[in-house]
Order: sequence, then C-alpha cells, then structure tokens
Amino acid sequence: LDLPDSIARLSGYPFAQYLSAFDFAVAAPGYNTFCEHLAAGLPTLWVPNENEQMDRQIDRARYAVAQGVGLVVRRDAPFDVAPCLDQLLNRDTRDAMAKTGLAFADKHMMQNGANAIADKFADLACVSIARLPMSPQSVLDKVQVGHPVV
Repeated sequence: LDLPDSIARLSGYPFAQYLSAFDFAVAAPGYNTFCEHLAAGLPTLWVPNENEQMDRQIDRARYAVAQGVGLVVRRDAPFDVAPCLDQLLNRDTRDAMAKTGLAFADKHMMQNGANAIADKFADLACVSIARLPMSPQSVLDKVQVGHPVV
C-alpha cells in the first residue's frame, strides 16, 4: 500500500512479542491474531472478515465482546467505528478492558496445552497394553476351564 511518510511500517514475526507496546489495536479476528491479543490482554476493536468462505471470525469477535475484552464492528455497520474508537481512546474504559483481558488470559490462556498433552503421551509411552489375539476362538482353545460353579 502507498502510505504517507508519517506512517511507520512494522514488520517482524511473531508480532505478538510487541503487543504490550500498544494501548489498543484494530484487527481482524483471525485465529492466531485473536489468541495473541487475548493472551496479551490487549483491548481490540475486532473487524471480522465475514465472507462466507472464511472461518467464523464474527464468532471470535462476539466472544471477545461477551468477555469484556474487545469491541466489534460489522461490515454492514461502518458508522460504529467512530463510537468504538471513542471508547478505546477513553483511558478508563481501555484500562478496565485491559485489566479484564489480563485476568481472562491468566485464567484461561497461560497454561501451555501442548505441554500437558505431551506429558499425557509420555505417560502412555510407559504403559504396556495387553492385547488379545485376533480370533476369539484361539483364546478359548488356550483357556483351561475348571469345573463351572453351579
């Protein structure tokens, strides 16, 4: 895009490492961006891509609003942008949203699920599993049955 010289272009990956430098953001709630912003407790105005061929970004945006950690502007409501930005420019509103966001992240997002799953697989790797032969008849041939209990 052709941008004015006064606009700085930022690049770098992963960008999430820089999120704490911002007071708020305007972003599309793609999966990675959404998770990164929630984990950082960053107040965000979500602008979902609502094309039917996309994933349901609107659902993530609605979730953020319901949790009190973001706002949403729908594609058919462009006049909602200014009031939402006014809310995010209000320090008290933004600080409350950030506090709620950090509490949400601490409760729901700070444990690495990959480590928990890896631990479960490691536990399973130490377990031997007894398997029966394929044919049930071959088991009956090898089992010695004593006198049945009557």
